[in-house]
Parts: sequence; C-alpha cells; structure tokens
Amino acid sequence: MKLTVYGIIQTLPSKLVGTYRVLLGLIFITVGGLKYFNSTFGTIWNIQLQEIRIPFIDFFYYFVPFYEIVTGCLLLVGYFTRVGAVMIIPVMFVAIYTHLSVYDPNAFFFHPYEAFYPSMVIMMAFVVLLYGGGRWSLDLKIQKKHFGGHGSDLF
Repeated sequence: MKLTVYGIIQTLPSKLVGTYRVLLGLIFITVGGLKYFNSTFGTIWNIQLQEIRIPFIDFFYYFVPFYEIVTGCLLLVGYFTRVGAVMIIPVMFVAIYTHLSVYDPNAFFFHPYEAFYPSMVIMMAFVVLLYGGGRWSLDLKIQKKHFGGHGSDLF
C-alpha cells in the first residue's frame, strides 16, 4: 500500500466508522437540544458551569449547546466529518474536568462518579478523525464523485 497524502485523508467506506459517526451526531444533537429546551437539563448545565467557575457563564450557557447541535448535525450527515470530530474533543475534555472536579450531586442527572462516557466519546471521535466519515457520509459521496475512489474496505 502506498502512503500518499490522498491515502491518508481519504474517507474509508467502513460501516463501523459510519455507525460511530452517526452515534456521535445523535449524542451531540440530543445533549445540546436538552440543554436548550429542557428546564431540568438547563438547570443542571447552569450548576455545572457555576461549579467549575468558568468565566462568562451567560455566554457559555447558550454557546456550548449551540456548538454541540452544530457539531452533531455535521457528524450526522457526514459533512466535514473530521472537523466535527476535532470539535468534539475540547468539549469532552471539559466534560471530563467537570466530572472530576464537581462534587455537587445536583450538578449531574445520573451522578456518575467517573468520566467513562466522555472518555468513550473521545475514543470514538479519534476513530472518526482517523478514518473519516465512513459509510453513509456526504464526505464519502463527494470523494467518490470527484476522485472516483472509494478506499478499501477495512471493516
């Protein structure tokens, strides 16, 4: 196998990577939407922001859910998938920091003691970052249309 720039950045037509991408998109759309439209999750989100003592709480209270919804939409349709995967990583590191530094039981819906879910999301984001959008993505359709290639079926 030749290692070329095209070979590194191509999107592989993997069903597993496509499933990860769709799951990440659904997770981020759901969580961002709940922070906006559900009063319970909005209250929990506000408590978390206050507990981690983030500056400009009012800005981040509205910006982060919007950011999550946009990122989730990018991932769900598979357009600029690698950009969406990179956008996930800082949010999840803040989520890990929140899990490790906040001890108020009202700051979590399920009150997790470890940052298991954000860690899993970061791992899935790295898979999507490495292999692209996978099967069912717009990135793959654009790649096939413009370059005539489809990569190799690894999974």
